[in-house]
Amino acid sequence: MPRPVRRAALPDLRPARYYRILGRFHVWKRLIARLHSLRQSLLLHDASITPPLRESVFNQAALEIWLQGLRRDGFCAGLQMPETLAEDIYKHACATYCHRHAEDEEYFRIEDIRDGRTPEGAPVAIADVISPACAAVDRVTRDPLLIEIARRYLGYWPERVARRLYWSPVSELPEDARRNGGQTIDFHYDIEPKSSLYAFFYITGANRDSGAHVTVAGSHTPKPLPIRLSSAFQPETRVLERYGAENAVVIEGGPGFGFLEDPACFHKALAPRQAPRLVLQLRYS
Repeated sequence: MPRPVRRAALPDLRPARYYRILGRFHVWKRLIARLHSLRQSLLLHDASITPPLRESVFNQAALEIWLQGLRRDGFCAGLQMPETLAEDIYKHACATYCHRHAEDEEYFRIEDIRDGRTPEGAPVAIADVISPACAAVDRVTRDPLLIEIARRYLGYWPERVARRLYWSPVSELPEDARRNGGQTIDFHYDIEPKSSLYAFFYITGANRDSGAHVTVAGSHTPKPLPIRLSSAFQPETRVLERYGAENAVVIEGGPGFGFLEDPACFHKALAPRQAPRLVLQLRYS
């Protein structure tokens, strides 16, 4: 595969990130969802992301169960993509160049990583596949079940889907190096410009020793004001004291296993110690 060509970056023309404040309040997210729904109904809009496919690769009989879990707990697990799709995504990720972040000048493949470092010696906590799109990723992204769940949970047809395919290599990096490298090993919740729903798939499989995702059931509900007015990253003791240690769920599964999550849930990733993790992340909004 040819080495990707770096394009000159345009100046950052994004407006002020007002949503970093307003997005902490559920009334704001409900208002935005209602406005999107109203606009789509007036425009007789079905969906502006690539039209969904006709048949799902997932168990459609579980749709109501997954929606109930999302609304009650803020997440639900149990999606399973076909083995062939997981294999195709894995092969694509192995053959495609990665980088540590968007400004990284060093490109590498995952096979080049040794002891958590690139050939040039840079520490790697997260390695993003530079071109995540492939036929298998597109097939999952456009799955009608995922889009229908997103529509019913968000209250409007999702208009965008962001794709991310990334590795978490095995290493003995200290915690600060992991944080600096973009690995979210601390409990936090995500603040998005508008309501969003994440779909995660373990392409390699993941458990406690290979980078499993941890989420806190019920933490997607409106948060106490002191938490809302402070950092989205919170000490683990404070999160578990507020929501209960019994509600911290380690989500484990084999290749192709998936789950859905409201980004308002407190969550984190465990550091891989025995095997690398490859994750496909889709954000419907």
